Amino acid sequence: GNSASGLSAAVYAFQPIPGTTIYNRLIADGQIEKKIQYGRHDIGKILFTPKGLSHRELLKLYRWAYLRFYGRPKVALGILKDAKTFAIIKFLFKRLIGEFKNK
Repeated sequence: GNSASGLSAAVYAFQPIPGTTIYNRLIADGQIEKKIQYGRHDIGKILFTPKGLSHRELLKLYRWAYLRFYGRPKVALGILKDAKTFAIIKFLFKRLIGEFKNK
């Protein structure tokens, strides 16, 4: 990454894409019962929950992974160090809060 800490990550929940082998396999296995409406969601939404997990459990794991990475002092301080203005700090704070809204 380009932050002062030299670390960055993207944390997203798996989203099976129509037309892919995995999507077709999940349809055949009955794990996807209806067509997922991708156009109505953004990449940060959880659209698919695998067997063995509830939506709530998957959301908890997603948030754990996000905080596990960005909650480390070296990463958090590096990001704040790169924030040159209050507007950027405000944006980062809103983005963090957004990660914990219902997905």
